[in-house]
This record gives sequence, C-alpha cells and structure tokens, in this order.
Amino acid sequence: MVVWLIGNKPSLTVATLFPHTGTICLFVVTLRSFKPVMSAVRCDAYGTHCSYRMTIYRHGPVWCPRRRMRHSRVPGRWQSWLYDDDSLTSRLRAGCPQAFRVEVLKQQYTRAQLNEARALDMSERRYALLREVYLYCEQVRMVYARSVVPLTTLTGRQRKLASLGSRPLGGFLFSSPDMEREEIELAEFVRGDPIFARATKDTLVGVDPIWGRRSIFRLAGKPLLVAEIFLPVVATIQE
Repeated sequence: MVVWLIGNKPSLTVATLFPHTGTICLFVVTLRSFKPVMSAVRCDAYGTHCSYRMTIYRHGPVWCPRRRMRHSRVPGRWQSWLYDDDSLTSRLRAGCPQAFRVEVLKQQYTRAQLNEARALDMSERRYALLREVYLYCEQVRMVYARSVVPLTTLTGRQRKLASLGSRPLGGFLFSSPDMEREEIELAEFVRGDPIFARATKDTLVGVDPIWGRRSIFRLAGKPLLVAEIFLPVVATIQE
C-alpha cells in the first residue's frame, strides 16, 4: 500500500495479488473534496493483458496498450476503427467524399494533462499546443479528436502544425515522409466521464460506452500526441 500526493490532493494506491489466478488488481483512490474517485485496473497473467473497466479520474483516462487489450474486450463495431493503422482522415473522406469537414473547438497554448505529459515524456509544467476538433460526415459528428504538441516540436516544417485552421491534422501527418507512429493505446469512456461528455455534447447517444485510441506521432523525430474518440454512428459509414 502506497500513499502519495497528486498535486495537493492525497492519493492511495492498493495492489492486490491473487496467486491462484495470476491476477493483479491495482486500485487508485484520489481524495477530492472528501469524495474518493477510484480507478480500477485488472491485468491478468501478471500484467500480460488488460481487461478492465477504465474510468476517469483527476488526471484523465487510463489508456491500455493495444497489444495488451484482449481483442474480445472491444465490441465488434469499434474494432475496425480502433485497430486500423492507416489515416483516419483518409478513411472518413472515402466514406463521405463530398461532406467531410473539421470543426475546431479549441486551439490554445496550455499545460497538458498529467497522463498526456507522461506519454510525451515532458514536464507537466511545460506548455504545449492543445487542439480539439470534431470530425463530421454529412453534418453528423463522427469523431472527437484531441492533439497535444510540445513547443519543442513546433520548429522547422512542424511550425505549420500551429496554423492548420480547419484542415485535418491527419492530412499533414500522413503526407509527411518522415512521420513515424508509435504503439496505439485504447480506452473506454462511460457516461459521466469528462471525455464522454466532451465527445457527445449536443448529440443523441445511448448509455453504452464509447471507445477511443491515441498514439504518439513523430515528425523528424519530434513528438506529438493524438487521441481520437469515436461516436457510435461512425460504424454506419459505408466504405
């Protein structure tokens, strides 16, 4: 059992090992206004696979590397989108060639969330370019996307990342000959989670969870983090 501080809030971590099943359960409890917020992670075979209920806590969602996520854990309608390594922009354009568009919700220089800073191996105190967008097809929202670009990445040709406007980020990334993509991570979001609310704002969705993915891209070796949260209607696109 370990107790530490996240920011100025006390947190408690409890790890439980079940030797007969080879299961490790990790529980993180953050005290916020005397109300605990818990995230439970279950990795079986001593962390070989992730099969858990992912919940949002103070510093964002829990992301699981795709190779450690059991394929059966992901509902079938999401799989072709979450496991596709090609350009999401190109795929959406192919499904709605005349009606694909990007709506920019926010673009500002700010601090990344703690989980984002850690993924980018940067200090949580450093500023980055944050960009949030919706991707539409036929006036129907398909995807909520969030990108975090460290200031050290915005040099040379990559300075153009700060002036994309309503152009899709994916078009820039996948047209760059020096682009490299690291391992994709997956996460599930349920009603009540901040990202669920952000992705589905002003839309009619049911109570079922939605899924997203994220990965580090590198342009000339310089990193940026891109997360894509899919709305259920994306499965209806005819390709």
